[in-house]
Amino acid sequence: MSAIPSSNAISTKRKTMNDPNFDRPGKTHKPDTNPPASLDSIFLSDPQRSPKWHPYHSDGNVILRATNGTLFGADSWRLAKASTVFKDMFDIPQPISFGYPIASRWVNQEQPIDMEVTSFILETFLNLINVSIPSLPNGLSFAQMTALSGLCDKFIVTKNIVDQVSPGLVLAGANDPWDLLVWASKKNYLFMGRKALSYMGPEGFTKVHTIPPVSSGRSGDGSTLKYKPFWDRFHLLSPSWQIALLTTAFPQRAFIPAETAITICKTKKTSRNSPKGKSQGVPSHDTGPAKSGRFEMVMVSWHEMVKGFNPRS
Repeated sequence: MSAIPSSNAISTKRKTMNDPNFDRPGKTHKPDTNPPASLDSIFLSDPQRSPKWHPYHSDGNVILRATNGTLFGADSWRLAKASTVFKDMFDIPQPISFGYPIASRWVNQEQPIDMEVTSFILETFLNLINVSIPSLPNGLSFAQMTALSGLCDKFIVTKNIVDQVSPGLVLAGANDPWDLLVWASKKNYLFMGRKALSYMGPEGFTKVHTIPPVSSGRSGDGSTLKYKPFWDRFHLLSPSWQIALLTTAFPQRAFIPAETAITICKTKKTSRNSPKGKSQGVPSHDTGPAKSGRFEMVMVSWHEMVKGFNPRS
């Protein structure tokens, strides 16, 4: 007589495919209690897939990632002190990951925070927030300044940083005033809009520049709006700015009558007061009533236009 196995015994009999519990784990399965691997250990066996760290910004309990995959280390307290969004993000309680120190309890080592900017812009941003008196490097292009300004707007940075970025954006827009004007219209920044108009002047308002030729193996930059036709760049403005720009620049119309034949009748009359034998010609212009004509837009002086430009009114 064979012994009946107890209910707690573990069966070693292999399950068949007809068994309803075939795809279920056996009782001997144990949960994986190992801590999640960090980024360094994940790619340690495959150097080609290893992420690239910034040479200077590589320490901190927060990992940020640029669009090219470069990783940046940052301190949470610096980010929270400079940005309202980061402060609110770090104030949200997060579960503690097993094996990580308490200071990194909200950091997901396998999924850094994607900043959606280039590594240069992210480096510039971290340089601004890591010092007591922030300052911008010289020579930034308008495209770089708009990317940096957009990042500051997205994360709602403090005033001391905005006070550096905004003037830098206006200064960079001196070479591309139409780009600055369109940017200001999307943000509804009236001060920047008036600055852009003062930069371009009446000639730059309608002038279409020629794209510079290829030189030294580098092609000309045709991305700025000054190379595009007037109405193409004009329609990039917000509707309220389009209306304000036209009504301010052209406040009134002038009627130009059609050209008609001018009959000049010269009659010679002898004046009593004129010397004897002399005659005085009196021209007579008979144009008749103006039956047709056209209206033309008359632009005010550029200074008045810039001063009176106000889309909010």
